[in-house]
Amino acid sequence: MNHTKGEWIINKGISYNFIKSDTKLIAMIDSLDGTALIEHEANAKFIAQSPIMFDYIQGKANNGCKKAKEIVANVLNN
Repeated sequence: MNHTKGEWIINKGISYNFIKSDTKLIAMIDSLDGTALIEHEANAKFIAQSPIMFDYIQGKANNGCKKAKEIVANVLNN
């Protein structure tokens, strides 16, 4: 699996957040469904941190952590 490399950042709008890299749009989260703004922003932050979290978990897997190996396998194997 190849995810978009680099830092993922949040561009905030009034009723939406864009998560993007330097070159690509990763996701758009909107609150048009009535989701509370605080939940909307928390979801955007969580998505934006995904590459960093995956790198951390992959490092743990490389050091022998059984649970981390399971998580990496689930992500990479669909």
